[in-house]
Amino acid sequence: LAIGALAIGRLAVKRAAMVDRQSDADRFRTLVADILRVPATEIADELDMEATSTWDSLSHMELIAAIEDELRIELTLDEIVAMTSVAKIKDVLTSRSVRL
Repeated sequence: LAIGALAIGRLAVKRAAMVDRQSDADRFRTLVADILRVPATEIADELDMEATSTWDSLSHMELIAAIEDELRIELTLDEIVAMTSVAKIKDVLTSRSVRL
């Protein structure tokens, strides 16, 4: 858990520098790419936990924590469990009035 928190902290600093220069969609793509350690160009709605070797349970929770921190929201357990693909993450965030 300490390693995950440290990684999230480093990513938060990196993302903070990008906030003013990127659209919400670009910031989301960058956040997902950073957490999952894949090129931003590979972030598409079809990307999911099952087919992505770097998207394990730990990186999933890092992704959830980063999304909550970035968007200043608190996701429910049902929302977290449902977020198994980029498309499903976008669905949950859209239901929370986040524009991506």
